[in-house]
Amino acid sequence: MKPERVVFRKWHTHGYGDGIIAMFPDWIVDELRGYVNSFEHVGQNGGADYAAVIQQTRPARPEEYRAIKAELETRGYTLNVCQGR
Repeated sequence: MKPERVVFRKWHTHGYGDGIIAMFPDWIVDELRGYVNSFEHVGQNGGADYAAVIQQTRPARPEEYRAIKAELETRGYTLNVCQGR
């Protein structure tokens, strides 16, 4: 299976969970609105506005995204971690 590019970001302000979002920039779910597939511990999968999330987050450090990365891998994802821009 080809590795899936993933970008891990941490919300600047977050009221629940660990505040980490995983976005898959090559997995377009709504081309018109620029939404990509995303995953969070709270809420699970859904579409996310890639540009807006980048503006409202900072890059997550490996120790911050370790748990969500492990969860995605147990679900069968093969991940290629990239920096978002």
